[in-house]
Amino acid sequence: MLKKVGVDAKKVDSYRNIVEDDMIEEVYNLGRDLHGIKVCHISSSSFGGGVPEILGTMVPLECDLDIEVDWYALSSSDEFFRIGKIIHNALQGAPVEINDRDKALYLQLNRDCAYEFEGVEYDVVIMHSHHFFALPNYMDSNGTRWVWRSHLDTASPHSAVWEFIKPFAEKFHGAIFTMKEFIPPDFHLPQLGVIAPAIDPLNAKNRDIPPAQCIDYVSYFGIDPDSPILLHTSRLDQWKDPLGLIRCYYLVKDYVPKLQLVISSSLSLDDPETFSTLRILDSEAAKDEDIHVYTDMDGMGDKEVNALQRLCDAGVLMSQREGFGLSVSEILWKGKPVLCKRVGGMTLQLPEQLDYCFIGNTEECADKLIHLLNNWDYASELGDIGREHVRRNFLTPRLLRDELAFIKSALD
Repeated sequence: MLKKVGVDAKKVDSYRNIVEDDMIEEVYNLGRDLHGIKVCHISSSSFGGGVPEILGTMVPLECDLDIEVDWYALSSSDEFFRIGKIIHNALQGAPVEINDRDKALYLQLNRDCAYEFEGVEYDVVIMHSHHFFALPNYMDSNGTRWVWRSHLDTASPHSAVWEFIKPFAEKFHGAIFTMKEFIPPDFHLPQLGVIAPAIDPLNAKNRDIPPAQCIDYVSYFGIDPDSPILLHTSRLDQWKDPLGLIRCYYLVKDYVPKLQLVISSSLSLDDPETFSTLRILDSEAAKDEDIHVYTDMDGMGDKEVNALQRLCDAGVLMSQREGFGLSVSEILWKGKPVLCKRVGGMTLQLPEQLDYCFIGNTEECADKLIHLLNNWDYASELGDIGREHVRRNFLTPRLLRDELAFIKSALD
């Protein structure tokens, strides 16, 4: 069920011309302190969504520092993914229940995964998925530090499911949350940390692309690069409020007739809601030729998303809950404004100078988008502020430094 994930080599030194040298030196110093330790990352998927994107960069960079690092992901299990989505929604506060059969199955699946790890020892195991909360319960500790890396808004988990999960989570040595507000009530571990995610400025989704090449990529998908583009790039589920996004688009289009809405997503096999949400969006797109919905299954890969983010006029996220929302930093990194609700980790990515970009409801979002589409200088100013904020706070070296510091503290 768990399969080791291979990664391409990356070098910490590659980031020297992007972030300050002091940051790079901090990373190297921590790497020397952790030389030779064994670390394991476990996720529910090896592709699709923010966690695999982050691990695809972090794992090889940790290896570059002579840390022994493995990454395992759930290869396939429809039942595991189904139960995982129930827990996912409950952790974010949805009033869902988990029945006794699913609880028993969840525990059995964790026992099966534990059997696959028999005889393998690590100094630190970082669990990026709630699918495996019970794993330490079925394994010999041998001094291993188990760390839960939460990527969700767990500020108010639904009690029925949290009561089932919490006893397992409390057996971990530590936990990392994106914001201190996400730490569940009455949740205590020897080590609790707050570390925001980050984007990799050198991967295919974020590195520089010549403007002409961007136009070619976008035009291939039937999107007009010379007409205004609203862009939504994110995982597909109901927390993203896809129908609210569509309503906002129609309100803006009344004032900007040539407006296009592009919705791009990498399908996540660990999320059963992905395909049902995609069907809803495809149905809406069939009603308007200027609504474009594309996924990686259509050939919309990282390079194409990169091009869209560089050519769009503004990004829009209507999420009702959001652990972080990497696409906010991705679009800001390209110097474009992003409008989103004041929820979760998105609040970290928009500093005070970008307060205009926060929206309360669909109508306010539409009004602000109309203003931005008719005031390019102001939109460009917001984008420039956002890019520098991301450079200072939400690029890979800062995340690498913070995670290494947490690991070092966990081993002390």
